[in-house]
Amino acid sequence: MTLTLLRRLVTGFRSVVASARRSPRSRWWTTFGLASILCLSWTFATPLFAAPDEPAHVVRAVSLARGTILGHTVRHSTPAERGSFRPIDLQGAYQVQLPEIYRSAYSAGCFAFKADTTANCASFRGSGRSVPVLTTAGGLPPAYYAVVGLMARPLPDGPAAIYWMRVVGALIAAALLASAVASIERTAHPGLAGAGIAVAVTPMVLFLSGVVNPSGVEIPAAVTVWATGVVLAREAPVRVDRRLVVRLAVSAGVLALARPLGPLWLLPIGATLLAVVARGGWLHLWRSAALRLGAAAVAACAVAQVVWDAAAGTFNTATTNTVGVHIPVIDATRSAIGLALTRFDQMIGVFGWLDTNSPALTTFLWIAVIGTLLTVAALVGDGRLVAAALVTAVLTVLVPVALEVPNVHAAGFFWQGRYGLPLAVGVPILAGIAAATSRLPASLRTGRFLALLGAALVVAQVLAFFQALRRYAVGAHGSLLLFWLHYSWAPPLTAPVVMLAFTLAYIGFVAWLFTLQPVGPRGEVSPASTGVADRVGASAV
Repeated sequence: MTLTLLRRLVTGFRSVVASARRSPRSRWWTTFGLASILCLSWTFATPLFAAPDEPAHVVRAVSLARGTILGHTVRHSTPAERGSFRPIDLQGAYQVQLPEIYRSAYSAGCFAFKADTTANCASFRGSGRSVPVLTTAGGLPPAYYAVVGLMARPLPDGPAAIYWMRVVGALIAAALLASAVASIERTAHPGLAGAGIAVAVTPMVLFLSGVVNPSGVEIPAAVTVWATGVVLAREAPVRVDRRLVVRLAVSAGVLALARPLGPLWLLPIGATLLAVVARGGWLHLWRSAALRLGAAAVAACAVAQVVWDAAAGTFNTATTNTVGVHIPVIDATRSAIGLALTRFDQMIGVFGWLDTNSPALTTFLWIAVIGTLLTVAALVGDGRLVAAALVTAVLTVLVPVALEVPNVHAAGFFWQGRYGLPLAVGVPILAGIAAATSRLPASLRTGRFLALLGAALVVAQVLAFFQALRRYAVGAHGSLLLFWLHYSWAPPLTAPVVMLAFTLAYIGFVAWLFTLQPVGPRGEVSPASTGVADRVGASAV
């Protein structure tokens, strides 16, 4: 009887998977569902205000939803307004009028930057009377904050409203990632292209997508721009699909509006995508009315963001909350380049207030997988895509140097790894699509190769998630036994439930990505097809 039940379960599972693959819409919703569980797992595994600058982002969103566009700039703050934070952390902050409960958001300072202090020391409570509250995000572009803030406006002030803001951001991020996956289905071997997406979605990306932080939407938008843009560029000699154009325009618009540097990222990403347009594709792109309209819309978003940055003084180093460093330019350049490895670690996963590192094995496995992708791409892939990946990697190192060195006296070394992820995610995506070619050797087309890459990513992601959860429950170096039996802080759904949900969802996510089948021009599954983009790419090579 047990064997019969097992067979029925396997048969039922296969039926569900077959149904999920039946149409473009069902595949998109399947990817969206899996990505949503991953992002929401981080939402509930991370204590309130335990993400980078989350108190400031929450105050900005809540005040904007109440009609305060900027607030008043302040030079000095009272101990009550700062909570447990140091004065330097809130230097140059904006003051807004909000219910007193939002002052307690800064009580997260009791465990921020202290990896062995659990999250149970903080509390989020207070009255509803209106008082001055500080936020260092008061001058940041309003688009992201307006969306999450207005969505949570009907809820009473308190934890439920903050969690709902997180949920809204997580669902937006999941929708963007699902659109990126839909784009790479058009390659010859979407499994390898999917590996590029999986590597781009590092633990840090999922962590940020689950909290109140505009980076959590910005980076998934960049993933979609890269994936959709490369596929569109390779298909251009045959056709310019309006669905890809719309997907690219929407994600590029989100990227432009999410954070102040959005317009900057559009420049190198756009230049790279134009450089990899397949031979004969330029004329088709130029003639596409949909593409011209989309480009105009994205340009309007970028201009609006630049105007806001200039008017609000977003890049004014006089109000920065980082400390200047007075050293010669050559020493500043050398130091900025030397920080590249630290920032690489931060791109993979340094959680909390940059106080909780991923396990060393996570970093090692991530390097191994991306190195494997680049090697395969260099051996069998389109040389232009490989060259674009390498140039993008170099720019990921040099752009922070170019931005930091001129401002080092006023702002010091302010760059964090997550700031450069919109550019960095292009490296594995370009490598994955380059490797997903019809010239791929038979030995690499087998499930064993992708299963090995997938297993490495699963181990890396689960270890990183566990370490972040452990840090808040018992401390970064706390007892593994106490984590399960006697913890100081626990997520709303309990640690074992959240841990199990994330693990199963990520296994499903990787299995789904690595077993994608190529689709035809209308999105129909066609296992025998080599994919529109790859046929064009092969002819160009």
